[in-house]
Amino acid sequence: MNVLAKTKKFFPSPIKGPTSKIEQHPSFKAFLSDWNTLFSSTTEESFDTLLEKIEKDHPSRAISYCSRTWLLWKESL
Repeated sequence: MNVLAKTKKFFPSPIKGPTSKIEQHPSFKAFLSDWNTLFSSTTEESFDTLLEKIEKDHPSRAISYCSRTWLLWKESL
């Protein structure tokens, strides 16, 4: 999905990791992990719980993009 490309602008810039390699900011990594976990949900209840967590823990503009663009299709995805 295009989530990575479209939401990274709502998070801090990449940083140098321990090996001086450029890495995604930890907050962006956490968002992507939560997003992938959301779509791995096996029940509607776990999906709703994870969605609440994402909405609380991550930038509202990133969540807004995901809601308007991808969550409309959650049953199909």
